Amino acid sequence: MTDYADGLAFFLAPPGYPIPENSTGGSFSLFNGSCVSQAAKVPVVVVEFDTFQDEGNDAVPHVGIDLGCFKSIRSSSWQSLEGQTRATINAVITYDAGTTMLRAIFSGSNGYSRNVPYVVDLRNELPERVDIGFAGATGAYFERHVIHSWSFNSSLDLAHGKGTLQTEVTPEGATSACWLVEGPQELLLFGTRPATRNFAPEEKLGRGGFGDVYRGILNQPKMVVAIKRVAKDSRQGKKEYVAEVKVISRVRHRNLVQLVGWCHEKGELLLAYEYMPNGSLDAHLYNDGGNPLPWPTRYSIARGVAAALLYLHEESEQCVVHRDVKSSNVMLDVNFNAKLGDFGLARLVDHGGGMETTAVAGTMGYLAPETATTGRASKESDVYSFGVLALEIACGRRPIDHGNKEGGVSLVDWVWDLYGKGAILEAADRDKRLGSDFDRQQMERLMVAGLCCAHPDHRQRPSMRQVTGILLFEMPLPNLPTEMPEPSYGGFPFRGST
Repeated sequence: MTDYADGLAFFLAPPGYPIPENSTGGSFSLFNGSCVSQAAKVPVVVVEFDTFQDEGNDAVPHVGIDLGCFKSIRSSSWQSLEGQTRATINAVITYDAGTTMLRAIFSGSNGYSRNVPYVVDLRNELPERVDIGFAGATGAYFERHVIHSWSFNSSLDLAHGKGTLQTEVTPEGATSACWLVEGPQELLLFGTRPATRNFAPEEKLGRGGFGDVYRGILNQPKMVVAIKRVAKDSRQGKKEYVAEVKVISRVRHRNLVQLVGWCHEKGELLLAYEYMPNGSLDAHLYNDGGNPLPWPTRYSIARGVAAALLYLHEESEQCVVHRDVKSSNVMLDVNFNAKLGDFGLARLVDHGGGMETTAVAGTMGYLAPETATTGRASKESDVYSFGVLALEIACGRRPIDHGNKEGGVSLVDWVWDLYGKGAILEAADRDKRLGSDFDRQQMERLMVAGLCCAHPDHRQRPSMRQVTGILLFEMPLPNLPTEMPEPSYGGFPFRGST
């Protein structure tokens, strides 16, 4: 036991949720004393900052996620309570409805930080409308908590029209919000140049295939953005600029990088996107000097990209074929949610239709066999690229590992060989990064789904809806041949161009 009281909790509960009878300090006045198991759960979701070592609960003071009862379903220890006394703690709680990932991130003044992720569909845990707020209890001891500041933000996908921002704060501190959603807008050059400090070198974030990307701050709307400046001598860059504005201005999804605005003025071609503070996925997968991406984050990223492609292929007004799905085009927001970006090669097609034959476009290693050979691209070729990406996330290896072998070793070939030997988990990213700290069932699902997507025969590949079902454990794992089949180009749905 400890000499501390019980702690503080953030909660979501039905409107007007009362303090239950027989509630104790350990339940933060949110559950009654008998609510200690999932069988007796109530429609309340809690992230608790527990400072008391309760009997029958987690072994040490912890930050935990509670679903309907005060026994944490996922938790992480709170390091050195004595060191945290009178200290300021920062916490971020996020939920992504697309990937169903609930996450609590907390850090102390001594630099200690932890991440508590849990996959849960909150539609099964809460009613449509909820109150949010804080609860605390002292139990048999005295303890004081000060909330220096807090904020609540919600982003809703609205397919058409505009909503109105409506925020109500009740005396209990509950908040509900509906956000205004607007499309991209044309920007003025005289406002964009100051936003990037006239494209100062120190604001440069990186370089793409057809221009540089800069960090900037727009005044209208007031936000940090990433601004792509297309090179003036790039004809292909101009084509991609037009294609990107045409495609991305029509789509909106939580797992797509949003286009904020564009500018074509005085020879400048600029595209402004929402700023992704954690950069691209490939930088985290292959940066040996940085912190490795933990397995729950990797699996959440894979599911996020799958959700983005499902939307593009089946749920948007017009089918969008991305044509350049790869790890460097997957961006990560402040909470490491995945956002698929770079629509410069994307094409709009009718649902159920094929693609025109074009010059080969995309990135070697991610190109489907039929695309690399004939130039034809389709939803199926996007699925192939996602399969390579899924294996990349699971294995921590590039699509083509040149190593010491001439021509390099294909990631798909390598993993398929291990699959045929019944040893697919040996491909997991153990060296330096994951070790053995991963969910074996999730790892197997991600790699088998990746191989299924990367099937050489486009007719044997799953749809992104089926892939999503596999990753959500809603569909059984497919059985694949023990040896990788030869590519087949027959029966490919397309319209030849003249």
